[in-house]
Amino acid sequence: MYAIQQLTEDIEELRRYITAEVGDGAQGPQGPAGADGADGADGADGKDGTTPTMTSLNGSSLPTRRGASGTLWNNRGIVSIS
Repeated sequence: MYAIQQLTEDIEELRRYITAEVGDGAQGPQGPAGADGADGADGADGKDGTTPTMTSLNGSSLPTRRGASGTLWNNRGIVSIS
């Protein structure tokens, strides 16, 4: 019984040391943050001059073949991006 009590105390001491002394220090120092990336290009306007929203898109009106890079197309019922 004495050995189990000693083992329990040792485990508790290790837990206390790890949480109090080490904490997240094992991750090491962090370097400076990098610069922000550039803004993306504006999207193209729809047929009537407005930009379509996700709710107004209809896969049946999209082409069924892959087009220019970045365009939407109907890939067997799934809207895909070229």
